Amino acid sequence: MKKIVLIALSAISIFLTFWIYRNYFKPQNVLRPTELSDKNIYEKIARSAGGEVVHIDTGSSPEKMNDFIQMNYEENNYVLLWAAEGETISHEILTEFQIDQNIKKISILVSGLNKKPEVEVFNPRKQKVTFTKVLESKQSIKQIFDHPEQGKWKLKISSSENIQVKILALSDLLVSPPEPVELRGRPGHEGYFQYRGTFVSGSKVKFNSDLSTIKLSSNKDMNIKSSEISLLSLGGKTLESGTVNSDFRIPAEPFRTLITWTDGEGRSGQRMSQRIFEPNKLPLVSFSMNSDQPTSQEFCDLINSSASWNLFAGS
Repeated sequence: MKKIVLIALSAISIFLTFWIYRNYFKPQNVLRPTELSDKNIYEKIARSAGGEVVHIDTGSSPEKMNDFIQMNYEENNYVLLWAAEGETISHEILTEFQIDQNIKKISILVSGLNKKPEVEVFNPRKQKVTFTKVLESKQSIKQIFDHPEQGKWKLKISSSENIQVKILALSDLLVSPPEPVELRGRPGHEGYFQYRGTFVSGSKVKFNSDLSTIKLSSNKDMNIKSSEISLLSLGGKTLESGTVNSDFRIPAEPFRTLITWTDGEGRSGQRMSQRIFEPNKLPLVSFSMNSDQPTSQEFCDLINSSASWNLFAGS
């Protein structure tokens, strides 16, 4: 009996050791999406709009503030490679991202709510890379790398709070980000156009990305060998994946879209959509009315059929 109890206790001990290692010590590649409170209202607005909050002390030099402003302005012409935000599941986060041969510069932002995370970046040869330039504030760090080496990079983050990660790239390769589409048009003349309906969780919607833009914008002719579209949680977890122009089941949580590809020579790349898709949220309907416009039955039917709407009055 004692032997059986000892074996059971040993098994439980091994299980607990493995569970603690997996959840607290082993680096994770995703974050846990969490709704920020109104106490962090600026961070909440910035994340939803694709922006960032930078805390700069009043005693900081004008040159430092100018560097942040200038870099943010420059990043208007950058493409998004990866973005994620949420609470850290373990003390260390390990994120991988692909650098293709058309990328000339990358910008890596990692920010916390109260404390600046520790960041290390590794190239495809697993060597720690020194940044070309760094911008730091009270709770964030942005590292810039010129002429990054082609291949799979790794980003290691040490933090124990809610963080935001955003990787941008300067590239002369234009790639159409994955967007939802639907079949519309006159009979016999149908085509795929931008999806205009509501994203209902559990329903299926087709997502497409025009990969012909890769061939048109690249200096060299690129033959795409394979490609994949993924729907990712705001924390970076893959919720759905499939081929280009196929049906995807809409998740129950907000998500971003990511496209990855490999060309005929084995070179890979990735791009992420800046847009955050929110299931079960009614689309925004815009309209204009004049003060002397008579009552419109069509307009009244539209308003009456909306479950939620806002009316802004102006002169």
